[in-house]
Amino acid sequence: MRFPAQFKDPEGYFATWRATLSVMGYNTKLIDAKDAPTGYTDLLDPKWKGKLVKSHPGYSGTSLTGTFAIAKLLGWDYLEKLSKQGVLQLQSTTATPKSIASGERVVMVDGNEYNMFIEIDAKSPVKIIYPKEGTPFVTSPSAIFADAPHPNAARVFENFLFTAKIQQLTVSEGGTRSLHPDVRTRPDARRSAPSRCCPDDPVAMLPQIADIKKRYTALFGN
Repeated sequence: MRFPAQFKDPEGYFATWRATLSVMGYNTKLIDAKDAPTGYTDLLDPKWKGKLVKSHPGYSGTSLTGTFAIAKLLGWDYLEKLSKQGVLQLQSTTATPKSIASGERVVMVDGNEYNMFIEIDAKSPVKIIYPKEGTPFVTSPSAIFADAPHPNAARVFENFLFTAKIQQLTVSEGGTRSLHPDVRTRPDARRSAPSRCCPDDPVAMLPQIADIKKRYTALFGN
């Protein structure tokens, strides 16, 4: 497999079959571009109170990864301050783009980049913000269970998933990102690539998952 070394297991047990970014965003009908926030710290401005929406790391894996990255970047003190901004909590990072697209909320703290592309393709009045502090990078690995009932069929399917053709399909039709060297990134994604990404770190995050969910729920509620 010709993927970069950091996105595959050295022994070949798993690899990243797709990736996305946990992005901010806003409703372009409700905010002028010049007034839009440019990063997480801007969201602490009193003018955004009651206008923010965020996914909950207790339900969403992308939100968990993104929240872990925010805590590393800015500390839990930042999240405590953010929790006092009347943030609407939704379960999924697929739901937050819909919230700003509908005008339910004005600014999105986090959401899947690919769902924002879906909204943009549908002509929804939304725009992506890549936070100035850094944009969380979220990988989705794929592997075969050790006790898979049909391991040979699973291997064939895994090989299929990692072909350039299918990887390109996940980018062109699904709006995600691929680490395959032969896959072309969406033109709009390439033009608006963030200046800084925060790589995910599942090894460091794994022992902290329960604590992240507990601390977050204590601040923002269920």
